[in-house]
Order: sequence, then structure tokens, then C-alpha cells
Amino acid sequence: MATTHIPIFMRIGDGAEQEVGVIDMPVSCTATVTVTSCGVAAALRAAADEIEHPSSGEEATT
Repeated sequence: MATTHIPIFMRIGDGAEQEVGVIDMPVSCTATVTVTSCGVAAALRAAADEIEHPSSGEEATT
């Protein structure tokens, strides 16, 4: 049976996109969604890094 593999990406603000999971959908249209905690953690770390050290030259505010 054919299966469609759709990646799930998370982007916070102007940061880079991080793949945080995938949707596997067979032709029968029953889908399985998998979100990886390491993918979500990587996206959140990137967001925290951007907040602490802005790349656009803006000062971080607290």
C-alpha cells in the first residue's frame, strides 16, 4: 500500500525552521502523526538563542 510522508516543521519568529515530526498517511486515509520531542526541543532552543542573542542587531529586552 502506498504511503504519503509529510514532515511537520516549527518556526518561532524569524528563526530557522526545525522538523519536529511527521504525518504518515496511507492511501486508506488513516493517518499517524508523530512528533519528536528532540525536534520540538531543538526548535525551542533555537528560539531561546535568538531571544538571548538577536541576529537582526536588535537589543534583547527583559
